[in-house]
Amino acid sequence: GERRDKMEQKPQCFLVLCVLFLEVVGTSTDSCWIEEVQADIIMAIDGSGSVSPWEFTMATGLLEGFAESLQLGHTKIRLGLIQIGGPPRLHLTLGRGTSLKTVRRALRSLKQAKGPTNSGSVLAYIARKCWTKGRRLAARVLVWVTDG
Repeated sequence: GERRDKMEQKPQCFLVLCVLFLEVVGTSTDSCWIEEVQADIIMAIDGSGSVSPWEFTMATGLLEGFAESLQLGHTKIRLGLIQIGGPPRLHLTLGRGTSLKTVRRALRSLKQAKGPTNSGSVLAYIARKCWTKGRRLAARVLVWVTDG
């Protein structure tokens, strides 16, 4: 029925987002422009109750693919990870997000919070807590993966 049609449409939109992301970033690190910059990137993943477990798994996979496309390191790109869904929870600080192994471990150990989204409090938390020890010349980037 109509409910089933809506459920099938949502993941398709998410997959289109993934394809667009891959087109923008590229699939080869040799041609990926972002590897040359110094950046502090916070990855925010929506683990709220409106996100299905399947969508949450897809979102973590998307962020893992994103991390794989970057040159991580203390003097290159650093990644942080925060989950949205209830009180904001920082799962990976920028200081620790300098290796793909550490980022993968943080993403794969996430348990979906299933609380309310609270977008405003999450943004305030990121501004107050995540970039306070950022590098002066590094670009500050927020990558927010949500169901809408």
